[in-house]
Amino acid sequence: MLLWVGREDEKLKPQKEGFIKALVEFEDDCGEWKAGKVKGVYKYRAYFLAAVLMAEFKDCSLSNAIVDQIVMWSSVYFNYEKLEWWKLLDPIVEGAREVMKEKEKPRAIATLVEIIRTSQNEYILMQAANSLGEIDKDNAVAIAALVEIIRTSQNEYILMQAAESLGKIGKDNTVAIAALVEIIRTSQYEFTLLEVAATESLGKIGKDNPVAIASLVELIGTSQYELTRRQAAESLGKILTLPQQIAGVVTALKDYLSDETYNNDFDRLNNCYKVLWHCAQSLPYPTFYEAWHYPPTTPTTITKTELTHD
Repeated sequence: MLLWVGREDEKLKPQKEGFIKALVEFEDDCGEWKAGKVKGVYKYRAYFLAAVLMAEFKDCSLSNAIVDQIVMWSSVYFNYEKLEWWKLLDPIVEGAREVMKEKEKPRAIATLVEIIRTSQNEYILMQAANSLGEIDKDNAVAIAALVEIIRTSQNEYILMQAAESLGKIGKDNTVAIAALVEIIRTSQYEFTLLEVAATESLGKIGKDNPVAIASLVELIGTSQYELTRRQAAESLGKILTLPQQIAGVVTALKDYLSDETYNNDFDRLNNCYKVLWHCAQSLPYPTFYEAWHYPPTTPTTITKTELTHD
């Protein structure tokens, strides 16, 4: 099929146009919600196939419309008849994003950037930024949009989604890391899932970052929630690789290994011990011993200065 569509034969152009049009307009009669948000299953599969074939048929008259539709399906969908935005089901969103990664990537990026720059709806912004980051890792526009949502939104669900998205697309990005740390520092929600989401994302994008490490160490020592402490310990183990920083973490957490903590706060001690075990696997014994017994200072919690490396 790809070979046929890709043939450079002008006589075949009307047939190829007709074939692409038939795929785009295909209705499978396999289900339609009354709200009209989703129509069938094979309808979307046929449309995605048309998008793939279109990449081999460069002068297809439907190309712009197909790309625009795929981009909209990758996050949210605007219904022009009802003038409202609809959220689509995950398989449709994931399928659209996969097509964008493989075909017409520059045009998809441009369309998503335009949505981000013009939309005033934070949910649409978040979805578009997430789609943009999925097809173009480390995209500065996507990261900036998610950071702005974190800075301004009052909706915990949207904040969680933005934090999780930064964990997918903001690797080693100091602005993204700072935004996640700010969530942890200022979270006003008693329910801990937002804090856990930010903590988990730091473990994905904060490798060797002193701000991320300091924030996770502080969480282990001060958080009242076991789920948060457990995630902080797990994330810390993923991002600690530099000997000087590892030694600093040993110094910061060693005092939690005490009879008092064992008797009164065993879960916290257990999380500290997990991190110290990781540190012991990464440091030679003399370095570990010195960090434990002869640190340069004796902090109760690790600081950014102590973790900064040359």
